[in-house]
Amino acid sequence: MLIRLKKGACLYWRLMTIILLLTGIGFSTNAFGVGSWQIWLSETEIHFYVPNQGYQGLVEAEEIVKIDVLSRIENWSLTYLAAPLEGIAGQIPANQILMETPYTGGFQPVHLPRLVAQGGTTEQTRREVSRMRFKFLAKANNVAGEYKSLLVSPEGGPPLRISLTIGEALPGMVDRLSVKSILFQASHGPDTYTEIPQKVCLRNLSEPMSAELKLIREMESEGGAKIPVERCFLDGVQLTNMLNTQNVYFNNQCLQFTLQTEWWDKPGLYSGVLRFVYEDHGEENLMLVAYVSAYARMDASPDRVHFEAPKPGIHQTDHPIDLYLGTNVPRWVISVEATPLLMIDNEDMRIDNGNILIKCEAEGGNTQVLNGAEDYIDLSERRTIFGGSTCSFEKKGSVSVSVRTTFAHMAGDYQGTITFTCAEDW
Repeated sequence: MLIRLKKGACLYWRLMTIILLLTGIGFSTNAFGVGSWQIWLSETEIHFYVPNQGYQGLVEAEEIVKIDVLSRIENWSLTYLAAPLEGIAGQIPANQILMETPYTGGFQPVHLPRLVAQGGTTEQTRREVSRMRFKFLAKANNVAGEYKSLLVSPEGGPPLRISLTIGEALPGMVDRLSVKSILFQASHGPDTYTEIPQKVCLRNLSEPMSAELKLIREMESEGGAKIPVERCFLDGVQLTNMLNTQNVYFNNQCLQFTLQTEWWDKPGLYSGVLRFVYEDHGEENLMLVAYVSAYARMDASPDRVHFEAPKPGIHQTDHPIDLYLGTNVPRWVISVEATPLLMIDNEDMRIDNGNILIKCEAEGGNTQVLNGAEDYIDLSERRTIFGGSTCSFEKKGSVSVSVRTTFAHMAGDYQGTITFTCAEDW
């Protein structure tokens, strides 16, 4: 009897629904050509204020937009997206407008439709279903002035006006850097990432120039998590060794930034500001942005288990399966499921997966065995067996596997699959 163990790592997002009391302006429409629904938004307009041209960072709208729904539709969803911001000074792309709902997994740009609410019938009752929060990602090249846009719903929800005010540039600020912001896309766990776009240069540099570096704001997420500046490097030198000194020189060469991430860096959007103070007293800000993706790495050893069943009964493997996991999500669970064991020479003969039994043992202080898996449980259905918090890649537990056979099971070789899955747990 052969069981092949399938290993892997993937994250499934389970999203919280936040219920709020909503009041506001009503709007009704037909959706999908079936039944009707009504949608209320608590606000008709949101406003962003950026203190000055050249400012780099996230600014948040004071307004929190709350949503009520009265629905006779069994299944509905509501999305919103924004048009570019328009003003006398020009246009600002909509991807600098960020929105958070219970369905977006943090603040996301709204140049694409984003889910804000979903549900079913409300039984003739107006109900609070969701809320929207907004931030604006200000960049140094955004020109001072007044801008307008509109947040609209393809499903016919009421529109929401967006206004943006950018103050005049501060005295002494100059425009020499080839880019105003750099992005680190930390997408595959702990590693060293190079900024996008590649390298930072001074434009129209006719002779060497030195600059003092000042950290105006450390890289911080909306939730208060920080990436220490000690893990940011400039041309291979730790940035902390270069702050508040006169040893950064431009000589017709470009600078390259790198960022080191760790398992403990929570998923999210981080931003900070680095200021260049030039020897001729001009100043300029460079925005440091890092997007840290949720990531998990899971492995299992051994990757297959084998049983000998000389007679009916319960038969255990010689060695348990050891599970290893590293992830940056705050809370996680590991679940397991199995396929029936099919006879290799005759797939009509099978041992149902309810006859596969497991027993779990946790390892490490932040790992728990869940749902009674300390004792043998069967795999007739998907089981959640371990839970824990953010961790570096290490052994999290072991799983002992047994198979129960009876006289009804014909002699022969059988094989099947056991799958372990890591998921974020709210």
